[in-house]
Amino acid sequence: KVLPKERTGDSQARARFEREMQAVGRVCHPHVVQAYDARDIDGTTVLVMEYADGLDLAKALARHGRLPVAEACEAVRQAAAGLQCAHENGLVHRDIKPSNLMLTRHGAVKVLDLGLARLELQQHDGGELTSAGQPMGTADYMAPEQAADSRTADIRADVGPLGCTLYKLLSGRAPFVGPKYQTPVQKMFAHMSDQPPPLEGLRPDVPAALASVVRRMMAKPPAERYETPADAAAALAPFAAGADLRRLVAVAAGDAQPVLLRDSD
Repeated sequence: KVLPKERTGDSQARARFEREMQAVGRVCHPHVVQAYDARDIDGTTVLVMEYADGLDLAKALARHGRLPVAEACEAVRQAAAGLQCAHENGLVHRDIKPSNLMLTRHGAVKVLDLGLARLELQQHDGGELTSAGQPMGTADYMAPEQAADSRTADIRADVGPLGCTLYKLLSGRAPFVGPKYQTPVQKMFAHMSDQPPPLEGLRPDVPAALASVVRRMMAKPPAERYETPADAAAALAPFAAGADLRRLVAVAAGDAQPVLLRDSD
């Protein structure tokens, strides 16, 4: 990936970026797209990363429709495992969403753009290092604390958006959509104060226990969420039994027949 010059436009920002890329390069996990190198070529910053053959979960959802329960849970469980490794290396992604989760043709989910999320946090449009808290993330999936001050967000700010992602994979819609939530600001305030429609009402075959797990992942106070991605992954594991992500990606890519949902869906 080639980054716009305005993202690394001064020497201080570039030095910070290089330190962060060294940290990202230490994250070696089957469920994280690994960064191999970062360097300047004629004044342009280039990231060299692992190639993952497949499609992101946003595209998979658009092509397949709502995912079967087991496959949705397994996809998010794998992403949580990757985020746990990032957490153990002192990193928080801060922009988890379906389009940042790659589903490979081998049925593995890999977290994308860990380094780019870190870079966005460090700078504002002028290319200087961020000195005041700024919203960081995508409004449909943002943890409430990120809207107030991204600098204070810890790993639980990845657990929340991961819960929003699972909500989307299961229901086919983001937590806050409709006339009341048309702008990013409206959606950010909703994450801080409103409750999304119950998942069970949107998807009758979602077990009540799984809906409870998703609600805890999306809890507004960070202290009420799972403490780590590993805790969320463990809670999702029973609901992921029998998942076949390799078939799912084949269907989404048009290489196999659709995975059928229950008639009640």
